[in-house]
Amino acid sequence: MSYHSTRVEILTVSSAIAVSLLVTTCDQQADCASICNRYHICFDGDYDVDSCEARCNANADDAAFIGDADDRTKQRIETREARVDEFRARIDECDACLTERDCADAAFNCSFECNDVIGE
Repeated sequence: MSYHSTRVEILTVSSAIAVSLLVTTCDQQADCASICNRYHICFDGDYDVDSCEARCNANADDAAFIGDADDRTKQRIETREARVDEFRARIDECDACLTERDCADAAFNCSFECNDVIGE
């Protein structure tokens, strides 16, 4: 394998990873916006949508990467990343629940899925 083909493969893989992360982030942001707006429309006209979106996105992005950490720090990072993954899954579940229902039905059926996402 030549230097040039190895370099092209590395760039291709790096580009694919970057696109994947961008798509995930855009999907998460759209879901947060949708959830917060739906809550505002259906349940609380005075609800601060901007704060909700900021909180939702911050919680979903709260993963840290530390390359040369000690074992205890790595364990805390892995635990945090697991919580972030769980929160992102909760965002998807909440968005799906709200999308499938009208406001009255969502009030009774989506509280479990959405409480952590919308809660202050």
